Amino acid sequence: MKTPSPSKWAPSIAIPTVLLSGLLSGAGAQPSREKSYNIRAEIEAFVASHSLAPAAGDDDLRRVRKARLGAALDELLERSRDILRESSRLDPVLDAGLRVFVAELDYYEEPRERVRVLERHLNLSRQFEEIVEARSRTGLASPAQVAFARYSRATVEVALLKARREADR
Repeated sequence: MKTPSPSKWAPSIAIPTVLLSGLLSGAGAQPSREKSYNIRAEIEAFVASHSLAPAAGDDDLRRVRKARLGAALDELLERSRDILRESSRLDPVLDAGLRVFVAELDYYEEPRERVRVLERHLNLSRQFEEIVEARSRTGLASPAQVAFARYSRATVEVALLKARREADR
């Protein structure tokens, strides 16, 4: 079943969610023993949770932000399909995740929206960090990938703490 492009999703789909700020560092090229991580389904749910249909009151900036976030989500969804292939490369998926993170932080302007989005991103980033660390113990991920997964999780955590502070003001 093909997942529709984010730009075609109906406005009734709940908006906020998660980022994948490069968190797919350990998910690509998963060997069969690691497929118990259900990260693919979580990525699909994350992408599907965005509502990017044009609205009558959208100004030029909002329309461009929606288009950018939609493109980043489309790319992430397509690149995440490589996760289950033994030969998939990690770098394109990492890059797609980073683009989603940047686009979401710009798209969601209200502090409470950002908190909601970043909480989901933090959950996923923790899962990816665990995957990368497990892959590293078996020689399937490099120390650089482990460091990047940790950096990505910490980046999300910093952004979340800042958003919470701003929301409490």
